[in-house]
Amino acid sequence: MIRVDQAPILPAAKPPIDPSTERPTPRVMTGRWRATYSLAMAQRQRARATQVERSGRSAKALLDAASELIVEGGFGSLTFASIGERAGYSRGLVTSRFGSKDGLVEALIERVVNTWGHRNVIPYTEGKSGLAGVTIMLEAIRRQSARDSRGLRVLYALMFEAVGSDDALLRVRMADLNAEMRCDFAKFIDRGLSDGSVSSGISPNAEAALIIAALRGIGYQWLLDPNRFNPVSSLAYLRDVTLDRLAAPGHRDDAGDAGSDDGAAAAKGRPSKTPS
Repeated sequence: MIRVDQAPILPAAKPPIDPSTERPTPRVMTGRWRATYSLAMAQRQRARATQVERSGRSAKALLDAASELIVEGGFGSLTFASIGERAGYSRGLVTSRFGSKDGLVEALIERVVNTWGHRNVIPYTEGKSGLAGVTIMLEAIRRQSARDSRGLRVLYALMFEAVGSDDALLRVRMADLNAEMRCDFAKFIDRGLSDGSVSSGISPNAEAALIIAALRGIGYQWLLDPNRFNPVSSLAYLRDVTLDRLAAPGHRDDAGDAGSDDGAAAAKGRPSKTPS
C-alpha cells in the first residue's frame, strides 16, 4: 500500500488554448490548430479594418456637417448636438471622435489646410522660373476653386470667422496660413528677380501682400454674394494681370504655359507632365 507522502506527483493539466486570444506554442501549431489560429487571426484583422473604415466614414460625415453649419451660421451654430443631428449620428459620437469643441475645430482646420494649403502646390514649381511659380500657384487655386466650391466657402468662412472669434487656435492658424502664403509668393518673386523672369524694380514683399489681399477680397465677395459674384473668373483675371505686371520682356508666354499645365496638375494632385 502506497502512503500518501509517497504518491507520484502528476503535472497539472494545461487549460485548452483559445486561438482567438492566445498564440499556441510551436509544438501545438500543427494541423487543426494552425488552421484554427489562422482563421481567428484573419477574422480579427477584418474586424479591425471594418472598424477603421466605419470610424473614417463617421469622422468625415461629422466634419462635413460641421463645415455646412459654419458656412450657414458661423461658429455660433456649431454645437455637438447640431453636428450630430446634421450628420445623422448621436451627440455622444461627436464627443467620442473629437473630445471637445476645440478638438473638432482643430480637426476641421487641419482638413481645410490640408485640402487648400498652398504648400501642396509648391513641389510643382521646382525647376521652374520664379514667374512660373507665381503663375502655377494662382492657376492651381483657380482650378481648385472650380472643382471644390464648397471647400472654398468653408476656408473663407473660417478666415472671416477668425477676425472676431475668441478662439485663439482659429485666429493663429488662419493668420499663419496668410503669413506662409505671403512668404512663399515673395520667395517666388525674389527668385524671378534673380533668374530674370520678373521685371527689375518689383518689391517681392509688397507684391506678395497685394496678391494675398486680392485672393481674400475675391473670397469675401463670393462668400457675401455667391449668386452674383463668380470667384473662378475673378481668379483667372487675377492670374493674368499678375503675370502681366510681373513678367520681364520675353518671359510672359513661357510662364503662362507653365502655369496652365502645372496648375492643372497641382489642383488635381498628380505629377506635372511639364518637364522641370
